[in-house]
Amino acid sequence: MLAAAGNKTAARAHFDRALELAPQVPHILMRTVNFCYENGDVACTLSLGRRVLALTATFDTILFIYYADSHQSPGQIFANGVPPEPRAVRSFVIDQAQRTPGPAEFLPIWRKALAGGFIDDPTAATLSAVLLARKFHPLATTVWLDHLPRRTAEVLFNSAFARPPLPSPFDWNLGFPPGVTFERTDGLNVVFDGSQNVALGTPSQMTPVEPGSYRLLVDCSSTGLTTDQTPFFRAVDPAAPQRLNAVSGMVPSSGPRRTITLDFAVPKETTFLVVRAERTPSAKLDNLIAGSLHIFSMRLTRLGN
Repeated sequence: MLAAAGNKTAARAHFDRALELAPQVPHILMRTVNFCYENGDVACTLSLGRRVLALTATFDTILFIYYADSHQSPGQIFANGVPPEPRAVRSFVIDQAQRTPGPAEFLPIWRKALAGGFIDDPTAATLSAVLLARKFHPLATTVWLDHLPRRTAEVLFNSAFARPPLPSPFDWNLGFPPGVTFERTDGLNVVFDGSQNVALGTPSQMTPVEPGSYRLLVDCSSTGLTTDQTPFFRAVDPAAPQRLNAVSGMVPSSGPRRTITLDFAVPKETTFLVVRAERTPSAKLDNLIAGSLHIFSMRLTRLGN
């Protein structure tokens, strides 16, 4: 009321008194933040916003809008408006990934958050997915590999399906098509229930690659697969399949554990590769596929390293 009547000094005194009485109550803090923002007090907005973020996620969205309108650099906002607390830092970095105009603005705060130990696997997965969706492909790759660097010659992540897939294109996408279930036991068991003429395109994973010779090794077995169309494996350039589209033969209807090998060359124009299991729908009348494909691992290595 006092602020609306133009008595900003008295209004600020009332807000200050309220903060003295309830310094850890988010709603009271946020009312003061609103007052500071509406009156162009950037320092107050950031310092009190920092306190709010440390207490609750309720006001993240509106605070980050205020911050974006403050004409401060992301680094200044990170330093003055975000508490050194994992939840708040992760939320802020994800918000910045959604707003950033490019790597120059995003990388400094990303690396500060990473160095501070604030980034976990789900956050890295979310960031890579957001940045890929925004067409910042090299930046998405940098974020993913900064957090989960390749420690061996293995190119694919989670190649033996030892952990539940993260929500990133750089981990396995299962897709859950009708008529198919996935069981993560000593690899991945792909079970067809016999109710659908399945067009399979999973599990699939996107991975950044450099030019050179590669080998895809699929360790798998099959049991009781029906129809004339059984699964096979593909490595393809998602941006231009005509540049690279390597395909294996179909797996047998039933067969012991074996390794399917697919060698191919990645041209210099290809920066990402998608590796996936596929099944083409059958054109025959008896086209409902049953049986199972057990994938113990899918490994991609660059030859000559």
